[in-house]
Amino acid sequence: MLHTAPVQLAQRCAEEALDHKGEVVLHYICTLPQIHGLASRAQKRINRYYRHLEQSLQRACRTRLLPQATVAAQLAHANALPFTPLEGALDWETTYLSDTLWSLSWTWRVTDGRTPLAYHWQGEVWDLNTGLPCSLDRFAPQKQRRSTRILTQARRAAKEQKRLGPGRRGRRLSFTITETELLCFWPTVLNSRRREDFFRFSLPFSPEDLCIC
Repeated sequence: MLHTAPVQLAQRCAEEALDHKGEVVLHYICTLPQIHGLASRAQKRINRYYRHLEQSLQRACRTRLLPQATVAAQLAHANALPFTPLEGALDWETTYLSDTLWSLSWTWRVTDGRTPLAYHWQGEVWDLNTGLPCSLDRFAPQKQRRSTRILTQARRAAKEQKRLGPGRRGRRLSFTITETELLCFWPTVLNSRRREDFFRFSLPFSPEDLCIC
């Protein structure tokens, strides 16, 4: 069933300071979207996805980052060095929104003071009628409605610049759309720490035809 109410975006925020023996060693804040105005099933699907993402990151902070931060604090104190708590931040931004599609990207960053330790960048495009993520091939021209063409161009561009490709069947690749372009990106190093560690490849996009030009 198509949704009839205007699409509205809101956000939820979760924040926590984690300590070791009374000393805060890790602080994180997660800001994630919520969408309203869709058919019930589609809306639940999308919002559930971001609730699960929030829970996964909270769990990662407590089970993975907290032990790392604790060790870093202990080493700093043992060597009479200053210690700065680790900071984790999850942010998002909309790149395209219509009655049928919603494109956004989100980033998860971990820093030690001013030093970047981890950076994850993810793009997602949602079909607002079904609440399901769109595949890349949806935005290929009708006569070539396969992702192969886009992936081939992306691989070629990465190879020309001697960068790591998007992986088999584009498994490392994610993408967003805007009013003018379809942007593909993926990490080119094992442990990305900044946006520069991602390769970016874009194609002209037509919002009227909902496909690349």
